Amino acid sequence: MLACVAVIVLIGMSRPAADLPAHSSLPSPSGPLRKPEPQSLLVLGNLKLTPAQSRSIQAIAAKWAEEKSNLLSEMARFAPRDGRIQDLQSTMGGYSEVSRTFDATRQQYWQQACAALTVAQKTRADEEAR
Repeated sequence: MLACVAVIVLIGMSRPAADLPAHSSLPSPSGPLRKPEPQSLLVLGNLKLTPAQSRSIQAIAAKWAEEKSNLLSEMARFAPRDGRIQDLQSTMGGYSEVSRTFDATRQQYWQQACAALTVAQKTRADEEAR
């Protein structure tokens, strides 16, 4: 029994450096990743949206929600399967393209929603997001 433990310890100590966990030299992020969506403007109490602004942002948020659902469904089709690395890379390439489309579309809807705000409201929304 003691011999088995000694063998396990020796194997563990003799692992090559490539098997050891990697340590990043990148700095830690300064805050959480922020990917704003139009509906987030509707819950910021300090914006004091007018009824017309609220309706406009709600309409934009509804369009985004529909498009977001379609894009998420499309991304879900790219679930990785077991296989050769080339198969995985080609599958994930399609996922990456849809993911980039998702982010660009989200950003467009966010900009449309922000266009309904006054300059002061935009400033408050930016401060709130920090």
